[in-house]
Amino acid sequence: MNQAATIDIAQNDDGCVLEIEHVFRAPIDDVYAAWSDPKRLAKWWGPQGMTCPVCDWDPVVGGTYRTCMQSPTGEQYCVGGKFTDVAPPSRLAFTWMWEGDGPNGGTDTHVTIDLEDLGEATRLKLTHERLPDEESAKNHSDGWSSSFIDLANIL
Repeated sequence: MNQAATIDIAQNDDGCVLEIEHVFRAPIDDVYAAWSDPKRLAKWWGPQGMTCPVCDWDPVVGGTYRTCMQSPTGEQYCVGGKFTDVAPPSRLAFTWMWEGDGPNGGTDTHVTIDLEDLGEATRLKLTHERLPDEESAKNHSDGWSSSFIDLANIL
C-alpha cells in the first residue's frame, strides 16, 4: 500500500519548514525517474484534477525548470527555479518560486526530495523550506499530498 507516513510543519528563523514522508510501492529507480523525466513528471505533477501543460525540467545542478499546473477551468499556476543538488537515484533539490502576485508569488523557497531504497518500495522525504507562514505551509502540504496520490497511481 502507498501511504503517507508523516506530515510535519515547524517554524525556524527562515520561516516554516514542511516535511512529508511517503512510502511508495515501487523501486527507487522508478520513483526517481518519475521525478527526473519531464514526460513522466507531467503525468502526476500538481494536485489531483489538474494537468501539467508546461513541464520544462532540466534536473542537473544549475539547470532550470518551469512547470504550470492547470485547473479544469483553465487557470494556470506556474512555478520555477533551479536545481541545487542532483544525486541519482536518491536526491533532487531545487529552488521554488511561484509566478505572479498571489499570496506566495515572488517568495523564494527550497524543496529537497530524498529517496530511500526499501527494496520493492521507496521512502520519499520531501522538505519544503523557507515558506513564509503556517498557512502557506499547510497549502503546500495539501498540494504535495494530493500530487503524491497521482504519483502513486503512475508508479
